[in-house]
Amino acid sequence: MTSRTVNPVNQNHLRHQAEALLLAGSAPITKTGAIGVDAQALLHSMAHSPAHASAALKLLHELQVHQVELDLQQEQLEAERNELAKTLEGYVERFDFAPVGYLAVDRDGRILEANLGAAELFGVDRDALAGRRLDSLVTTQYRVPLLGLLKKLCNGSSRESCETQVMGGAGALRHFQIVATPLPGDRSLMLALIEAAAPQRV
Repeated sequence: MTSRTVNPVNQNHLRHQAEALLLAGSAPITKTGAIGVDAQALLHSMAHSPAHASAALKLLHELQVHQVELDLQQEQLEAERNELAKTLEGYVERFDFAPVGYLAVDRDGRILEANLGAAELFGVDRDALAGRRLDSLVTTQYRVPLLGLLKKLCNGSSRESCETQVMGGAGALRHFQIVATPLPGDRSLMLALIEAAAPQRV
């Protein structure tokens, strides 16, 4: 689990912003919890002692600034989280509704993910593709080239392609080209399926 590093410049900016909000009386309503009861009792006790009143006021100010800093950090994290969620949603939509079929498969050729275009090419529901071996979906004569493509990628090739054929919906043969590449930093492969015209018989 990685830890989040606090940027000192950003931390200073947050402190200045927190102090300005406190000075203006417009600090946000706390979301991270008010000053604890024990801390309040200690400050109250110190404030009634002339020798400690100044220190109590300084400590109270520091606690208030820190509280506002935490609230501002919380707002920033929520904004970043919302932005990441929107970005992820955009990528998912691009994957699902791409004009070509996309598959993510493991090194053994087992389908991990499929977009709507791939499901349409195979003539099946997308949920039915997950977990199936890719070579089991193509016609017999094209299985060896397909397995060869996967083997080359697993052995270090950065990009491979081959022609293949599947029995689509209603028993119709469909021909398409597969262009495949390993996903960076992953153990899976990404395949693009581009429908093509049936090969001409000689």
